[in-house]
Amino acid sequence: MLDPPLRSRQLPSTVQLFVLGVALLALGATLRHGSFAKRDTDRLAFVAERQPAGTTRDSSVRHPVVLVGPLLGQTLQVNDARWLNPCSPWTPTWTTAWLNLDKLAAGCALHSSHAQLGLTFDPTTNRTKSPEHVQVRVAEGWDGLTFFGIDVYGNLTQRLESEGFARDVDILPMGYDWRLSVADWEQEAFPRFFRTISDAVSKNGQPVVLTGVSMAAPFTHAFLKWANAKRGGKSWVQKNVHAFVPVGGPFNGAVNALSALVGGMAFAYTPPGQPGAAKFTCPLCDPPMAEQVSEEQFVMKVVDGFGAVLKELLMDWLVTDITRLLREFPSLYWMSPGVDDSIPDRSYVTLQHGPWAQPEEIKASGLPSLFRRLLMHDEAERMKYALSVGTTEDPGVPTHCIYSHNVRTYSHLTFPAGGVLAKIGASVEIGDGDGTVHSDSLSVCERWKSTVKVYKLPGVRHGFEVIVGQVHDVIVGVAKGDDAALDAWTSPAFVDLDVPRDGMTNATILDDWQARLLVTKEDA
Repeated sequence: MLDPPLRSRQLPSTVQLFVLGVALLALGATLRHGSFAKRDTDRLAFVAERQPAGTTRDSSVRHPVVLVGPLLGQTLQVNDARWLNPCSPWTPTWTTAWLNLDKLAAGCALHSSHAQLGLTFDPTTNRTKSPEHVQVRVAEGWDGLTFFGIDVYGNLTQRLESEGFARDVDILPMGYDWRLSVADWEQEAFPRFFRTISDAVSKNGQPVVLTGVSMAAPFTHAFLKWANAKRGGKSWVQKNVHAFVPVGGPFNGAVNALSALVGGMAFAYTPPGQPGAAKFTCPLCDPPMAEQVSEEQFVMKVVDGFGAVLKELLMDWLVTDITRLLREFPSLYWMSPGVDDSIPDRSYVTLQHGPWAQPEEIKASGLPSLFRRLLMHDEAERMKYALSVGTTEDPGVPTHCIYSHNVRTYSHLTFPAGGVLAKIGASVEIGDGDGTVHSDSLSVCERWKSTVKVYKLPGVRHGFEVIVGQVHDVIVGVAKGDDAALDAWTSPAFVDLDVPRDGMTNATILDDWQARLLVTKEDA
């Protein structure tokens, strides 16, 4: 996630790790694109230096690249035609709903049970509905892949253009309403994705490369499954899709998303030193991490903040509404841990019933029942559906899987079951991952027979992969059919990551990333 480091007066909520990180990757990418312009002029020389001797680039081959949007990092527009509603313009028109920092617009989009972005879920059809007379859509074309008007994939598209690719010719955007369910996407987004691919193949004469960061990966996986089963079949996929290049894909969700749903956006841990303060354990951390850390240490050195950042961007009175809205979005349940088809059902939550009682492990398959026990029955239905449309099975297309590791990441949650123990507070186990998605989910792609190669990056925070030169090298190599360069690609050392430099100070973002490393030894 490309959010710039922010400090907050509040302890960050558990939702922070998963949600805003992806949404703010656009903001961070642009900040670094603007202030690190020197990198663009040096990029081709840098690639040439890293190009192994004896390898060549076949400039005659250019597979069209379809860039798929991430969770939250896409602009949503609303057309509010409710009669005599203060949020409805006299002449209904499409306006930005996510994310709009105008106080009135933000309130209309997020506030109250009739918020413009609110959704109701029908468990019989597994589809959602907006409030009556309210329509929501992703902005069209490249406008959809923006956040605050900033191009989410700006650095990557510039690299592709330097290699001879062109926007709207063989670099194509694929935005979608990231709030919805897979069943919703099957009605509009997937058919549009299908047409985008078919048109690109028809115009360019080459099958496409499908890529994107974070939820773009499972979204594309679900699309491929839909295309195989309901549109075109395996022959269409084989003919039209050259490769799938997921970047930081949470193929089995993220513990952070689950913590957002259970704890809520406003679930701020009690400050250290007070009864009920959260405890953090990190068996793999080197150097060790204290069980209870200060606010500043938590924000800057343990995890990144979602709740804290949203409080800065929006207004305090919207915090409760954000919690409610998150719980209405089927996509957040889909991005919670599920059952991995290739390994035994795992537990990601432990309930403590008392000092002498045996802890109760809640496995992924039991998450719907956990919500019911919490009297969150609507949420239980959304979770039940999410488990039925998992994305851990082999997609059946050549896959080049990119992800990061060695970043402190939520890996397990322990909650008090209630009663007197509730005053003790929660416990969070920190493990390996990319700062948002735990390693077991990121590495799902390693178990697929169709995976050609896995490309691991040390210490890159989730969402930031799209500004790393070595990631661009992989996507360009796949798109240009440069098998020699792909074969020669090796995982860089942390200090050798190709990231933008400040033209004035020559500083890089690596200093910020290093504070979040799981293991800081040079040989880690």
